[in-house]
Amino acid sequence: MEILLSGTPMIKNNIQLTPVSPKDLGRTYDLFKEGLYDVSEKAFGWDETFQHERFNKAYRPEWFYWIENDSKQVGYVCFNVREKDLHVHVLIISKEFQSAGFGKDVMELLADIAKQSSVDVTLSTLKNNAGAVKFYQRLGYKIVGQDDYFYDLILKLRD
Repeated sequence: MEILLSGTPMIKNNIQLTPVSPKDLGRTYDLFKEGLYDVSEKAFGWDETFQHERFNKAYRPEWFYWIENDSKQVGYVCFNVREKDLHVHVLIISKEFQSAGFGKDVMELLADIAKQSSVDVTLSTLKNNAGAVKFYQRLGYKIVGQDDYFYDLILKLRD
């Protein structure tokens, strides 16, 4: 079951989440590749056809939101709220805007949305993406599972 986000404020500190329009969805893949190519290539190789098809099949268009600061797109997040969790599929902050606190603000905003929906926040990240693993752990996420390439993490917000 998916929970709709109607009425949820999508603004926190210096960022705002704005739905990605259908005409801009192609840009989200370009940013996905820019942000994840290196760590994916090192982990298991980058197969362009596989990655592009998976990206288009795994994520629904209405799950994508631009991350904006002063009307500038600094990245995007792809997430959906389900019955027991808010699952973050992809968080991309463009390289020129990294280390400015935007990722932290987005994750705090998603935690606020999850609290309002009485669910936890979940995500997966590549094991070899040490910066991302540390980032999520600093925000309180715990590793709850893993496979050969990925860690599954959770931010517990409910009992």
